Amino acid sequence: MGESTVPFVGTYRAALLDYLAGNGEAGLACAYELGRQRIGEDSSLLQLLRVHQEAVNAIVASTSAEDERLRQLKGSGEFLMEALSTFEVLSRGYLGLLEPRYEISRSSGRRGSSHHLGSPHARCGFFPRFLRRSPD
Repeated sequence: MGESTVPFVGTYRAALLDYLAGNGEAGLACAYELGRQRIGEDSSLLQLLRVHQEAVNAIVASTSAEDERLRQLKGSGEFLMEALSTFEVLSRGYLGLLEPRYEISRSSGRRGSSHHLGSPHARCGFFPRFLRRSPD
């Protein structure tokens, strides 16, 4: 992990502990802000997942009661979903921008390098399914 991640690990763990202690909606709002912060720092989704995993492992390891560990795991999943929601919004926006380009490329029959929408993934049908909006 990079130097900027080290302080974030502690901040994330403290926020997660607060949420697990009953901080409710305020705790989830903090998770959302932590996710936004990581995007602003050009962190990747995988880096945030690693920080979450480290925080959860430390919290669960320090808890002896099994029922409490299960409650912590469930709550930490809710916290993670909120932290990741910013990444979800960003990726949907990005894919929304790509969709019209894909349709233009597809209708013109253009083929090109694997670095744009004429890629092998697009031609084999993976890309269109990936771009489709979820029914929610």
